[in-house]
Amino acid sequence: MDYNFELILFVSMHFLVYQSESARLKDIKKKAKELTEYLAVVDACHIKQKLITSDRNEEFELVETFINTTLTLACHFCDDKDDDVPKLWYRQSRYRNSNIVEVELGMEDELSSNRVYMKPDHTLVFNRTIEEDAALYYCSAHLGKDQNFKYNYLVDIVNASAAKVTIGNLKDWTAFEEKSFTEINNKFTTSNRSDYEDIRSKDILVEVIGRWQAWGTCDGCRKIRIKIAECRLQPSIKSKNITWKYSLNDGESFLMKSFEMSCYSTGLQKLYPNISNDLLEIGNFAITEHCYAPCKVYSESKSSAQYRNTIILAEGDHFTLICPEYIHVYFILKVYL
Repeated sequence: MDYNFELILFVSMHFLVYQSESARLKDIKKKAKELTEYLAVVDACHIKQKLITSDRNEEFELVETFINTTLTLACHFCDDKDDDVPKLWYRQSRYRNSNIVEVELGMEDELSSNRVYMKPDHTLVFNRTIEEDAALYYCSAHLGKDQNFKYNYLVDIVNASAAKVTIGNLKDWTAFEEKSFTEINNKFTTSNRSDYEDIRSKDILVEVIGRWQAWGTCDGCRKIRIKIAECRLQPSIKSKNITWKYSLNDGESFLMKSFEMSCYSTGLQKLYPNISNDLLEIGNFAITEHCYAPCKVYSESKSSAQYRNTIILAEGDHFTLICPEYIHVYFILKVYL
């Protein structure tokens, strides 16, 4: 026989109430879309093993963000502290004939009043990102003297509402990958349409892949967490030993300075609108799994429930509850037979 336990936890005069709440498919799709759109604030720092390397052997961290959000780029590895050596930030546009230039910082005395500013630990902060912020960024003590740039970012502005999400399992993913990516990659290699032909004529290869992200945070109310394979483009040169004999236009330069980018890049939409529309038809893919976490309840009333959840236990089972705020908790257990 199963027993349904309702637990009421008094936490500094606040209540944690565990009660039943169903998880519907539409909620899963909504959550997947929210994860695809990421967070309004993007904090980026380097891990010591990076995935994206340019043909100049400089390593980049791909950072995707949206227009009118907050973006921070750290000038140190994720788990390290800043070394206090004076540093500057530099940027390079992904369009043609662009040089590496120093990032232009705001001049207001109060740092947070500037749209772009550098914190004392050399973290670069963008308030209210704009489309022109999409570029390559380098943090270095001396430009030109430090050839082994460690903290390089490829910032891409993406369309927050463009990507659709297909929910499935790993078997569905195999079919999705075979159908969607094979079809679009065939267009890049064989299509007679002028935009695809123009890219191939410059010995530029483009492969579309699904890049799996880490598992998202557990949604305690829906009892699910989501993992998303995001649609990405990987441009490359046909031969690494090629001597560049072509004059690149803005679109081709944008591809060759991107190394990897979202299928929903606003720059791609601007330069290759028809290819961008083809990519929008693919969307992202997501898998889900059950998980457990406190279900946060948002309320303006201080005396209302702070958390809600349901626990179904068989006779003889046991469980452990931990208060998310890590403060003293008093338990009252009610058993319903």
